[in-house]
Amino acid sequence: MFNASDANKVSVLYTKNGVLMANAAPTAEGADQVRGTYQYVFDNFNYDLQFNILEIEVSGNTAYARSTSKGSFVIKVSGQTVAVDNRELFIFKKVNGSGK
Repeated sequence: MFNASDANKVSVLYTKNGVLMANAAPTAEGADQVRGTYQYVFDNFNYDLQFNILEIEVSGNTAYARSTSKGSFVIKVSGQTVAVDNRELFIFKKVNGSGK
């Protein structure tokens, strides 16, 4: 979904009070800010990332996942390609039977 640059598809993975703490960006809190952050990112950059899940732990209605992503993004305005090598931590909550 991320590589498809679709802010709506990515943002629905968050709860209505979800938090996104992206590198070099203000913290986005709540559905509108999360969607807005992804929209800004996708409007300005094209991503080509490969994700690797390192660990998933589940406890009741809460879970976390550690992952890495590696690849590149292109800055649309300049055409410059930038290599990226990230580490991520996702915290999930079960909402209506689905992890968000």
